Amino acid sequence: MPKPRVAKKHLKANRGPYKKMSSEEIRLARMWHTEDHMEPCEIAGLLRRDTSTMTRLLVLQKERQQQGRPVALDGAAVDKMIVLLDHMVVVAGGRYEVTVDMLRRRSRSKVCNRTISDALHSRKVYFRRLREKTVLSADDIKARKAFGNKYKGKTCAWWTSFIDIHIDVKHFPVFLNGRARDHAAREGVRGAYRTAGQGLEAPYVKHGKKYTYNPGARGAMVLAGVGNGKVLVWEVIDGRNWNGEVAAEMYKGPVKAALQRVRPSKRTWRCLEDNDPAGFKCKKGLAAKQSARIESFDIPRRSPSLNVCDYALWSEINRKMRAAEAKWKAGRTESRTQYLARLRRTAFSLTPAFINSSIASMRHRCGLLSEAQGGHFEEGGRRVRYVGLCSFFLSLSAWFIARVLVDQRCVLPFGWQPFRCDHRASKCSIAVCPDAMQNNYEIRLWPNYNYNYY
Repeated sequence: MPKPRVAKKHLKANRGPYKKMSSEEIRLARMWHTEDHMEPCEIAGLLRRDTSTMTRLLVLQKERQQQGRPVALDGAAVDKMIVLLDHMVVVAGGRYEVTVDMLRRRSRSKVCNRTISDALHSRKVYFRRLREKTVLSADDIKARKAFGNKYKGKTCAWWTSFIDIHIDVKHFPVFLNGRARDHAAREGVRGAYRTAGQGLEAPYVKHGKKYTYNPGARGAMVLAGVGNGKVLVWEVIDGRNWNGEVAAEMYKGPVKAALQRVRPSKRTWRCLEDNDPAGFKCKKGLAAKQSARIESFDIPRRSPSLNVCDYALWSEINRKMRAAEAKWKAGRTESRTQYLARLRRTAFSLTPAFINSSIASMRHRCGLLSEAQGGHFEEGGRRVRYVGLCSFFLSLSAWFIARVLVDQRCVLPFGWQPFRCDHRASKCSIAVCPDAMQNNYEIRLWPNYNYNYY
C-alpha cells in the first residue's frame, strides 16, 4: 500500500466527543481515500475519528445532517416578513413607529421578537432614524418627474452655457472668537471611533440640532450667483429682510451688471433660481426681471438638489472657512467686517473646475431624478464623471478608426479619410480628420458614401 503524502501525525488527543469534522479533515480524508487508496479504518486512525464516521463520509457518501434546532424562519418567511414590514411603514406614513412587536402580531408569527430582529439584521434591515428630507406632495413629485424626463438628455456643456447664472440666498452665521469657531467646527464632525461604553466625555459629544447657539454676532444674509466658471454675484443684504423690494434691487443692480460683464452680446439672460415667494417669485421680483431682460429658468418646488448653490456652493464655502480657521490660535478674534470680507474672499477663491463640474452634475442629477420617478434620490457617493466618459469615448473612437479599412472611392476634403464600418446593426458612413493640435479626432457623417461590411 503506498504511503500517504501527508505525514501520519495524529491530531489532538483531547478532542471533544461530539465535535464535527472540519473542512480540512474532510479534505484530507477524501484525498487519502481517492488518491492514496487508503481504507476508512486507516484514515479514522490518523484523524482520531470513528470508523463508522469515515465509512459514511467516504463509502456511503451520505449528506451531513444539520445539527441543532430547526430554523424558525426560513428564507421565504423572511422575504414575506420584509414585504409586510415595508407595507406597514408605508401605511404609517411617518406618523408613528413600526416596531418588531407590531410586525410579529401582524404576521401572526409564532417566533419571538428577538428571532424576528435577528432575521431582519441578517438582511441588513435595521431600525434607523428617518432621513431628513423635504416632504414632497403628489404635485411636487409629478413636476419633478417631468423636469427630470425633459432635461436628462442635456449635455454638460448645455448646462454650463445655456444658463447664464444660478442664484440663491443664504443666511451665514458669523463666528468672531475661538469659542464660536470651536462650535462651528463641531457642527461639521459626524462622529468618532469609540467603544460602546464611551461617549459621555467632552471629545465625544456635541450639541443637538434642537440647541440654539448664539455666536455673539449678528449673522449675514448673502445673495450669491455663479456661472461661467466663477462666482459672479456676492452681495451682503445687511440690515434688511429679504423681500420683493430687495430682490428687485438685486436684479436691476448686481445681477444685471454681472451678466452684462460676462456675456454682453446676449439680449436675454437666463437665471436659474428656486421658487421663493418672498423675493424671486413675488410681483416686484418678476417685474424687475422683465425690465432687466432676465428670463427665469424654473426648477420644481422643494428641490434644493437641483440648485448648485444648495448642493455645492454653500457647503464648499463653509468647508474652506472651517479649514482656514483650524490653523488659527484659540485666542484670535476678528471683527464682523473682517469676517464678511474673508467670507467674500473665500467665495471668489473657488476654482472654475469646481464650479463648472458642480453645474455639469445637473445632467447626472436629472437622470437620477427621472429614475426615481420624481422622488428623492441619493446625492452622495461615487458619481459618474462625464468628462472621463467623453475621454473614454474619444479613445474608443480612435481605436475603432484605427481598426477599420480605408476606402478611396469617395472624394473628401483635404486631410479627411473615409473608413469602413464594422457594425452589423445598421449601415453608416463616417469620415475622420485628425487634429494634431488638440490630439483628438473629429467624426462626421458622410451621407454620399456607403460602406461595405467585411
